[in-house]
Amino acid sequence: MDTETAVPAAAPEAPLFDETAILFDDPIPIPQVPGASPTFVVVRMVLVLALAALAIYGVVFFFKRIAKPQESRDPHLKLLARVPLSSDSFAAVVSVGGKAWLVGGGSGGINLISPIEDAETLETLLLDDARRNAETELRGFMDFSALLQRFRGKKTAAPLGASFSEKLRQQRERVRGL
Repeated sequence: MDTETAVPAAAPEAPLFDETAILFDDPIPIPQVPGASPTFVVVRMVLVLALAALAIYGVVFFFKRIAKPQESRDPHLKLLARVPLSSDSFAAVVSVGGKAWLVGGGSGGINLISPIEDAETLETLLLDDARRNAETELRGFMDFSALLQRFRGKKTAAPLGASFSEKLRQQRERVRGL
């Protein structure tokens, strides 16, 4: 048995790539865009980053607003004032209709401290509650010029709820005169 092993013939040594054509001294030409100065590129980059940060802030603000539990707006039962006394206790004024009570609460529960029978104190608390509710309702509806003044640091002439609170004050004065 004659076994011949095939030995491949030696291929001629021809270079696949001519290494002498590589130039190390000359830089690679980069095409220049006309009118694109480095300052313009930096300004454009800063603007794009600012827009991206603003978009992220907007998304976070939107999700926080959606996730916030909605308060029940019962017109008869109102929490007129609340003050924390310690980390786990508080005092609050609660009203139902024309009556109000000072209550205290903590980890042990809620206890009645005393009823509030002074009509002027109750009226003041109800007026402050109405003013707070009007300001929170109007706060989301600022016009664009007020928003710009807020960012510039200028104070607006009157708060947004001032006209409403002024009307309530005038009504109160008129009722007292009767």
